[in-house]
Amino acid sequence: MPANSVHHLKSWPASFDAIWSGRRRFDVRRDDRSYLVGDVLVLQEWDEKSERHTGREVVAKVTDVWRDWHLVGLAGGDEPVAAVVMGITGVSWSAYPAQRHAIAPEEALAS
Repeated sequence: MPANSVHHLKSWPASFDAIWSGRRRFDVRRDDRSYLVGDVLVLQEWDEKSERHTGREVVAKVTDVWRDWHLVGLAGGDEPVAAVVMGITGVSWSAYPAQRHAIAPEEALAS
């Protein structure tokens, strides 16, 4: 069985806010990283205007993975792109780069 991984990912503000607040317990991504149940996502809020991370992060553990989705517009184009929908549970939230997470992403793999 493959080992679980930590994935550092950009997250657009609207999507990030829904996860940050707990309203949304899933994430949709291009299926290009072989995501597995038990993987850890480090979702980093991305500001398009400044092209930088805002400093807010959510560390989330993948609880479910649904494949075989093809979504238009996911990669900014008109062609369908292979996508994955992942159920997630929040593990740790951080508002500033200097602030430490309650649980480091690598430690979340073991939990």
